[in-house]
Amino acid sequence: MAGGAGMIQAVFFDLYGTLVDVQTNEQSLPPYERLAEWLSDRKLRANPQALQKAYLDEVDRLQKKSTDPETEIDIRQVFEKLLTDLGANKPAASLVTDLAWAFRRFTRSRLQPIPGANDLIQRLRKDYRLGIISNAQKLFTDPELEELRLVDPFEAVILSSETGYKKPSTRMFEVGLQALEVAPDEAIFVGDSYQDDVVGAKQVGLRVLHYCPSDTSQTGPVEPDGRIKKISEVTKYLDEWHEPIETPLVDEILDDDE
Repeated sequence: MAGGAGMIQAVFFDLYGTLVDVQTNEQSLPPYERLAEWLSDRKLRANPQALQKAYLDEVDRLQKKSTDPETEIDIRQVFEKLLTDLGANKPAASLVTDLAWAFRRFTRSRLQPIPGANDLIQRLRKDYRLGIISNAQKLFTDPELEELRLVDPFEAVILSSETGYKKPSTRMFEVGLQALEVAPDEAIFVGDSYQDDVVGAKQVGLRVLHYCPSDTSQTGPVEPDGRIKKISEVTKYLDEWHEPIETPLVDEILDDDE
């Protein structure tokens, strides 16, 4: 268990798998049948099987365009192409957003806070600045944060679809630190992925708590500063790391009193 030099001012979290439990299935046909009906209501005819193939193929094409594995795609481009191919010439931004959100709702089977997450956030927001750093798509994530009432507690929400790169890229964490104007030793990061969260955050000097609720957790050459099975255990580490900072001025005043 590692202590630190700076007073903790900010806590960053990964989102999906750490604060929010989500399950989706883009490989199943029924969601595309519902999406075809949604499009039909807007005078756009689509075959569910063709719609599924077009979506998966375009995601795959965009992902293969870059040779950098840390490059992130913007899913908006996928839905823009789907609409264009269906005959919507220069589709309005609002239609693209509505289609993306309909797709997310239809492919999603579960969305709920991780047990204890809401209580933890409400407790921490009184004493710390909070941020999210997540490999996620803005078109999907923004409505879900609203749905779960998770917008207000967070001063910064850093999403890979907006930055253009994804964790474990150090750039994601650097953007978060800059957004809250804190140094690495003044913040901690909490995440459930060893490679994306532990390795990535440690590379920029953040203290990291690896959230691993199962009995097994991935290990490697980079060690987190702590492992937690319940998200509520974050406070235990914060209490330990929240040490008063001694300054020369304080020492001088104490010497004068003597």
